[in-house]
Amino acid sequence: MTCPKTVTVTTAEGEPVHEPDAVILATWSVVLKLPSIDHSLGRVWTSDEAVSLVGLPDRVLVVGGGVIGLEFACAYAAFGSEVHVVELTPPVLPGNDKRVQQPAQAALAARGARCCHCTNPRTVATYAAPRAPTLAAVATADTAPARTAR
Repeated sequence: MTCPKTVTVTTAEGEPVHEPDAVILATWSVVLKLPSIDHSLGRVWTSDEAVSLVGLPDRVLVVGGGVIGLEFACAYAAFGSEVHVVELTPPVLPGNDKRVQQPAQAALAARGARCCHCTNPRTVATYAAPRAPTLAAVATADTAPARTAR
């Protein structure tokens, strides 16, 4: 940040100056591959594949209702995909205050995204199977063992 509204980025091509309305610092992410889900299937993506698409899927199943999962859910819903979020714990955004969880879930619902809770990622395969040909599943780094609920 070189001024209150100016950002200079040093690259191999020089130091272009940017004047953005907002700056998002997203500097690192580790892809988590769930052992119970076959990640070699073409419709199962990590966050890396989810941001490298050439077209939009009709339906998206996001495994993980944490910050990263909800980020994808909101983006895909805004792009017009039917979105389902699967989370291990009853509220989305596990570990956050209920004053954050409830409005986040309401905002997802307002965008047409649906949330459900399952006891383990194997349930996701069963959930996705009936309409799998046009459905993509995104396993996010949010997805981690947690208290289970149905």
